[in-house]
Amino acid sequence: MPSAKLNNLSASLVLLNLVTLSDQELARLKYTLTAIQTDSLWTEWLDLVQLNACESLIYLNLVKWNLEIPDSIQAQLKSVFDKVAKQNALRNEEAKRIFSQLSSAHIPFVVLKGQALTEFLYNSPYYKKMNDVDFLVPKSSLDQLQKLYIRLNLECAASIGGRNYRKQENFSHHWPPFFTRNLNCVLGTHWNLVTPLSKIKIQEQNLWQNTVPHSYLGIPCFRLNDLYFFFHLTVHLAYYKTGLKELCDPLNWYRLKHANIDYQKFLDLVQQCHAYDPVYRNLYLMNCVFPEATLHKWIQALEPNVSSFVVQDTQFRCREPYYVVRSRSTQTSRIEKSYALFSLSDMFYEKFYFLLKMWTHFLLPKQRDVIHMQSLDDLPGRFTLLLGYIKTPYLLSRVFAFDLGWKLHFLLIAKHHYDLLKSIAYFILGVFSSGRIVSIPQTLPQKIKTLNLPIDSIEQIKDKLE
Repeated sequence: MPSAKLNNLSASLVLLNLVTLSDQELARLKYTLTAIQTDSLWTEWLDLVQLNACESLIYLNLVKWNLEIPDSIQAQLKSVFDKVAKQNALRNEEAKRIFSQLSSAHIPFVVLKGQALTEFLYNSPYYKKMNDVDFLVPKSSLDQLQKLYIRLNLECAASIGGRNYRKQENFSHHWPPFFTRNLNCVLGTHWNLVTPLSKIKIQEQNLWQNTVPHSYLGIPCFRLNDLYFFFHLTVHLAYYKTGLKELCDPLNWYRLKHANIDYQKFLDLVQQCHAYDPVYRNLYLMNCVFPEATLHKWIQALEPNVSSFVVQDTQFRCREPYYVVRSRSTQTSRIEKSYALFSLSDMFYEKFYFLLKMWTHFLLPKQRDVIHMQSLDDLPGRFTLLLGYIKTPYLLSRVFAFDLGWKLHFLLIAKHHYDLLKSIAYFILGVFSSGRIVSIPQTLPQKIKTLNLPIDSIEQIKDKLE
């Protein structure tokens, strides 16, 4: 496809993910939509919208700016928006009940990520699908919070797997997900933004010293100040999963708050936390779709401290805005989802199934994900595609090794196989001893039934883990 047509596709999607537009930007948006209509590119346009999972925000902005697109496509966008609105409304109803209890118990909390932006920036709690509510509490309040969760009858995902979730405090920055028994609301309970195993280091006290009063669903709370919130948004984005759904938050926040984000203080914060690689990459992605002088200066200042792989890979992805818009992949999420379900399982054949899925996602990705992860052309040559397949397992491993390090990454893989062998031994021992020495492991549906959760809980949990 000619580059002019690709540019119109990508430009229209970027502009439709912005909260505010200047007169010049709105005129540019109208021009690109007219060009898409003239070139009959609505099918390709919708494919990119769905790839970036930004249907809801685009629908809201089309209505806000009274822009016309084909009725059939508008109807598809509205259908997704209605579904997101229903899910988010149910989640918010439960979240309001839970966080009002935190407030009453005088447990301070900081709302993180998109949840802090719903009303403050986007003026809508339905601007995108958000599976959970991520928030930060002081680590010293975890004992009190545990008692509150028990009183509220919240369930922990680790409980399904028979694990003690409090052990996670020794090596992580958050508890496993907690959820209401109707599964309408999932909570991400954090006491820091990054795992202590990561090369990125953020001091908990610095986060609390850089908060400002906020309101979430009408409940008094905190959010990070403008500088730290921008840093938070640029440091946490997933390496391959970052499309417009993810990029729109730091981009819109920067457009709104750039005057309050000091150039040197931001650089000092990145240096202090050793967060060069993710911040550089995400600033580069932002600057590719929305060129801006300060973003460019930050990129140049950070580049000498960024790994050569990240520099080369990011610059290649950003050779045209189209490749940023077209290169979102959820392959790492599929692996994480399979790992989570593997951890929840006790029965050996369930563990084997989820471990097999993990390896399938590692070694046999779909062609679409190979192309997107490596920002290849839409129709790559056979040799290029073959090389892409060969490189993909390494690229996926790099993502998981970034926080853990290569040694722990391979030890964790070995532990998966040890856990599978142990589940086989437990099953054999349980059967031959009739459950007297060890109990026969339960299947996931049996565990769900024991916990009195909805019958379709596994499917709902899978959906929440996407």
